[in-house]
Amino acid sequence: MSLRLLKIVKEFVGLLAIILLIIVLFYYFAFYDMSLLPKGKLINEVYSHNSQYISKFHIVETAKLCLKVDIVNTKTYKTKTIYWS
Repeated sequence: MSLRLLKIVKEFVGLLAIILLIIVLFYYFAFYDMSLLPKGKLINEVYSHNSQYISKFHIVETAKLCLKVDIVNTKTYKTKTIYWS
């Protein structure tokens, strides 16, 4: 292969990789990342029997009323959304 053709192929592969990265990031943020969900109004907190976890129930007013349930680990303070309707 000539050097010119090799340079064109490298540029094409680089551009293709950037486009693929943009598509993957869009898909992740649109369908998997729940950190972008609205917080809502806290209506109740329930502690686990050993107080290691807290369940937080939120009402979110969007086009319709939605329920969001988060679990908080009291040791690490990491929050995980387990329900969104």
